[in-house]
Amino acid sequence: MDTPLTAEALHTKVAEAARLLVSVPGFIKTISGVDVPNEVQAHEAAQGWLFDRLAMLGVYKDDESHAILVHDVTEGDARAVMCENGEPNIPVGRFKAVWRTLSHRGVTAVLKEAPQPTGTDVVVEAIRAQRPIAQWSDKELLEAYSPNCQSQVEDELRKRSRGVRCIVFNNDESCEVDVSRSLYFLRESRRRDVPIHDKMGDVLRKVYTVGDFPSQSYVECPVHGDTLLFDGYCDCCAADWKGIPYEVLQFVRVIVDEGEGPTTRRETNQLIRTCRLTDAITELAKDYPTVKLAYDELKQEDRLPSLRRRTSSVLNGGNADPFQPGNRRT
Repeated sequence: MDTPLTAEALHTKVAEAARLLVSVPGFIKTISGVDVPNEVQAHEAAQGWLFDRLAMLGVYKDDESHAILVHDVTEGDARAVMCENGEPNIPVGRFKAVWRTLSHRGVTAVLKEAPQPTGTDVVVEAIRAQRPIAQWSDKELLEAYSPNCQSQVEDELRKRSRGVRCIVFNNDESCEVDVSRSLYFLRESRRRDVPIHDKMGDVLRKVYTVGDFPSQSYVECPVHGDTLLFDGYCDCCAADWKGIPYEVLQFVRVIVDEGEGPTTRRETNQLIRTCRLTDAITELAKDYPTVKLAYDELKQEDRLPSLRRRTSSVLNGGNADPFQPGNRRT
């Protein structure tokens, strides 16, 4: 049973194989000419070296090359370019472990049985599925970490970080983890104090502890300002506002602020139907002409009501519910 022969799968194999080379004495300094300052950069250098050697065998960073590596390159071919082709020549035992990783097949059955992952590489997920989370590498844990990850992933990361901050996010809204920087801080946290902020060039980002996530933005019901929409649904309205443009929701809030808001469920449902029309604000203006004047004035002065509410998302052994009273910010 063959591993799916994709460029993504090839990159995964090379990344795994590179970890076997980083610890070879003198290897990184030989290929880079300098002492590499941290483990992340050392791992990247090892991957670069592997791809350079694979290129000598006609294996590049594409799907076709991965098929060539699996079906046409022999262990002897690979050994010639990795152990006998100039500095650094890696030890034979270490080479055999690298080759076993690069030529590995046989995760197809797991791929077929496991749920299809989203946001991460399919092959990585298939390999993870075969091992307990406690056996995952730091990098694998960080790749899987998110507000909706398995609680065991968070628990294991919290144990390894010992409660010290180490997580950096690329994007606060999506809570996308910067894996390379987080991996660096996680490993550095075992030796020294980690700063509160991570400065990369002109970009300054907060470093979080495991279980603590950036503030997230939620939208209030335009009619009931004290209620946050849950997937667009408002309990108080017993109605769904999902898919209605934000500026239209702002218009509805102005309707309410002007004292013309719906008072019955039928009126609310009629208002929502109008909001779903193609040119909703023009249609709403026909029913609420004085509100349209107020809306235009507020828009011109950049004073339209904000329906967005930022809430702290801190997980304690599970996903925080931002709609619980204790988790709301007013």
